[in-house]
Amino acid sequence: MHREPQEPVEYVHESWPADPKLGSQIRHAVHEWLDTLPLAEVEVSDVVLAVDEAVENVIKHAYSSDRLGSAELVLWTEPETLCIEVIDYGEWRAPTGQTQGLGIPMMEKLVESVMIHFDERGTRVLLRYPLPSDGSSISGADAAAPDSVGSQG
Repeated sequence: MHREPQEPVEYVHESWPADPKLGSQIRHAVHEWLDTLPLAEVEVSDVVLAVDEAVENVIKHAYSSDRLGSAELVLWTEPETLCIEVIDYGEWRAPTGQTQGLGIPMMEKLVESVMIHFDERGTRVLLRYPLPSDGSSISGADAAAPDSVGSQG
C-alpha cells in the first residue's frame, strides 16, 4: 500500500475528556500524528502504547467519580527527539502495594525516557523518543515546547 507523503507534525495540543470510552480515539489520533514522522511501524506502535498507558493512568487515577476531568496531550519535535506530554489536572495518588500497576515500568521500556511531575495542579508525564539523525528527521527546533517537566524522584 502506497501512502502519499504528509507534512511532518511538529506541534500538536489536543484535549479529551478522561473517559475510558475514548481510548481508541486517542490512540488513533496519536498514531496519525506519528505516521508523519520518520519512524518505523514498530516504533510508532511502541510510542502509541506508552502514550496509551499514560492516558490510562489519567483515566483510572487522576479523577474521582464525582470529579470529571480531561487528558491533554502535547506532542512536539526537537531536532532528534519526539516529545509527548500527557497532562491531567487531578490528584496524584502514589502507587502502593496492591494499586501499583505496570503502566510506568512499561512506559520506561517503550520510550527513551519517562519523566513524571506532580503537584497540587495535577500530573505531567513527559515521554521522549529518539528520531533518526540521518537527515530524514524533521527540524522542530523552532517548535515551541511547553514548560519543562521535572522528574519524579
